[in-house]
Amino acid sequence: MDSKREMHGVFQNLVRELSLEDQPLYRSYMRMSPECFNEVLQVVGPRIQKQNKRMRPAISLDQRLAII
Repeated sequence: MDSKREMHGVFQNLVRELSLEDQPLYRSYMRMSPECFNEVLQVVGPRIQKQNKRMRPAISLDQRLAII
């Protein structure tokens, strides 16, 4: 993942900040609590995981789940 996305991306900033500071808004944005999101991630994570390619790194599991 490029450093620009890591520093300024919506997922890295907004979603993680909401999960830590504003759980009701996180729930509204993601349609589930952070705890539920992590439980779902544990179950489906191995099935949605992709490998890094030579030209670009794979999207992280939590980002993939958020956009599915």
